[in-house]
Amino acid sequence: MSMLRVLFFIVVYGLLALCHSCSQKEYEESFDIPLIKKNEEFQSLGEYDSLVQLNKKYYQLADELNYEDGKALCYINLGCANFRIGNYPKSRILFEYAEKIIKDSKNPVHKAIFYIEFAQLNSDFRRYDLATEYSTIALDYVIKSKDSWLKNYVLAKTYMNKANFFVNKKQYDKAIEYYNKSRKFNRPEALYNNIGNFYLYYGGDLDSAKIYLSKAVQVCNESGKKSHSAAVAYTTMGEYYTKTKQYDKAEKMYFKALEIDKKTSRIFKYLTSDLYYELKTIYKEKGDDEKAYFYLKAYIDTKKRPRNLKLTAANQDINAFIVNAKKDAQKGRNKILILIIIGFTVFAFSGIYSWQMIDLLRQKKIKLKNEAKQLKGKMDDTITEKSIELARRNDPSFLKVFREAYPGFIEKILTIDSNLEDSELVFCAMLKLHFSSKEIAGFTSIQHRTVQQKKYRIRKKLNIPQETDTYLFFDQLLQSND
Repeated sequence: MSMLRVLFFIVVYGLLALCHSCSQKEYEESFDIPLIKKNEEFQSLGEYDSLVQLNKKYYQLADELNYEDGKALCYINLGCANFRIGNYPKSRILFEYAEKIIKDSKNPVHKAIFYIEFAQLNSDFRRYDLATEYSTIALDYVIKSKDSWLKNYVLAKTYMNKANFFVNKKQYDKAIEYYNKSRKFNRPEALYNNIGNFYLYYGGDLDSAKIYLSKAVQVCNESGKKSHSAAVAYTTMGEYYTKTKQYDKAEKMYFKALEIDKKTSRIFKYLTSDLYYELKTIYKEKGDDEKAYFYLKAYIDTKKRPRNLKLTAANQDINAFIVNAKKDAQKGRNKILILIIIGFTVFAFSGIYSWQMIDLLRQKKIKLKNEAKQLKGKMDDTITEKSIELARRNDPSFLKVFREAYPGFIEKILTIDSNLEDSELVFCAMLKLHFSSKEIAGFTSIQHRTVQQKKYRIRKKLNIPQETDTYLFFDQLLQSND
């Protein structure tokens, strides 16, 4: 009798696995792919309200279908959108909800989507080691999945993001390796722009930069799409022209980007100020002080403009969703409780099977505990997020908050040179956060060459060896505490 029972459960589990496989494919075609395509379209066009409504609609559909992974995808989409507009607390909550579902997911592509988006968030906060680690986990999951449109979509994003993470870590050979891997899957304008940007700022090859950036612009012109990726392509092409002192051509590119950015900045918040800064730079180089002053003022106004109204509107829109999500989570827990009671009743007279179930649950609990411990450090305290946001705004309180986020870092620098001024300590803190020279110039309203001069002076004062990368020096300064 005991053997028959075992055989019975083997057959039942086999049938359930077969049904799950069929439904997974159906869900991918009817739910996952339409949601991801439309979400990406709204995101690229900067249509935040449409993006929110789309994910609300799909969340309701997932609830009706009892499709938990579908809910997780909606959480991830909304978490990313809120992160991009600076709504970090809400983004954190949404990703936590997604993580709870993804832990139990049997779909490796969905796990890959979660990890690659989480990798991108960590990268935006300059946690490049974590970003690289999570992107590797994402890649491991997606490679295990069956061939499909969704697999190729995630591979494209994973390869591209992984390449960008290696650029940020100054591992350029690996970056090129993953850019090449992404060629088969990626959108051409995104691929060409990323490779062109790499050669422009890191590869030291202006000829290659021009070739790839020109291809990116050509693709955008031919498609005619007014998307954020097109605005980025025009901006980077403008930066190439600025660097090669072709200011009239740079001006045209920046204005093309600015025209698109006015429509897409509802989600993407930093490009506007970058464009004003670049326009200020070229007009100053051309000797047009009036226009240079106009765009400098526009840049400062954009930087200082509070985003409270945007965040308030976003919060109002997303709060109701989170409240309903909490109710849904409670409803799910009640369902689980009922199922446990039924299950206990059904199998109460089967001692062996009950023991197997208890042992299985115990192993699962241990597994979830280990996973929770592994993922605990994904999003550090909001203090790190706050310090980066303050740096971007060149806020006077940045250094104070940075000290809290990285205790002992400033003190360690002062033991090397106690005469460093606060402005120099702020500069060191920005280098610790891996801001590029271009970003520091933009945040502090100074010229790019001035940043380079500051870097040189800091190297001398801190006795950084000529062969040591500045960013690497600061990364290793408190390696045991970082």
